[in-house]
Amino acid sequence: MNSDTPTPVWLDCDVGHDDALAILLAAYNPRIKLLGISSVAGNASLGNTTANAIRVLQAAGIEGVKVYPGASKPLVKPSDYATDIHGDSGLDGTDLLPEPDYEKYLAKDKKAIEAMRDVLLTSEEPVTIVAVGPLTNIALL
Repeated sequence: MNSDTPTPVWLDCDVGHDDALAILLAAYNPRIKLLGISSVAGNASLGNTTANAIRVLQAAGIEGVKVYPGASKPLVKPSDYATDIHGDSGLDGTDLLPEPDYEKYLAKDKKAIEAMRDVLLTSEEPVTIVAVGPLTNIALL
């Protein structure tokens, strides 16, 4: 791959405060082509982490990136959300984020594991998966 060509990246995350920053950095880095985002339960429930990913994309004006819901619970142990750090929603502490526009940002054609598989199998260039949350989606993939 030529150094002028952005690296194709898939971001897998449990969007709390830290992963919100990861989305912004990946989307606005000219050396990265953000292909998609998969959400996973971790810092908060899958419903909240999916909504949070959409809210961050939307608030930052990032278009053309879809959010794919992934695993709703760990494979082996019970869920243990980080409410003491990220609050109940996973992004507590701000009222500046919009209500999530599911129609525009939520992928409805396939689930996270299928979307990651398809990107890996069809990309002409190697895809880097950046997993910054629990590795449940990666294990299932």
